[in-house]
Amino acid sequence: MSRGKLFIAGLFLGLVGGLIYALLLNPARYTNAYPALLPAEQRADWIRMTAFAYGYDGDEVRARVRLSHLPEAEIETGLAEALDEAVARGIESAALKRMAALAQRYGVENPTVAIYTRPALAPTPSAPTPMP
Repeated sequence: MSRGKLFIAGLFLGLVGGLIYALLLNPARYTNAYPALLPAEQRADWIRMTAFAYGYDGDEVRARVRLSHLPEAEIETGLAEALDEAVARGIESAALKRMAALAQRYGVENPTVAIYTRPALAPTPSAPTPMP
């Protein structure tokens, strides 16, 4: 075999071996990854967890930092889905109101957001009933 053919064969075998090692034997494990760089499914989980955390702690600055640099469409969809899930789970009303307020700030407009961001109705005073 000529040197050129050996070089090409060695290069090909090295490339195939490197790919097998990198993809099958020792694939990359992402830790402490920037949320915007995560795959779409994991970004959706991140948005959902951020919505639930905001529902319980009410820290808007932290929520905005967590959601920064993510696509707006994904944020809107994720917040709406998280709010619907929280309602289905029966989460406390105060947390639902905070989650709905966050969703509304990001432009989510659906019936669930409208219900939980509506101002509370004040009781109307009634006229005293005369004593017979």
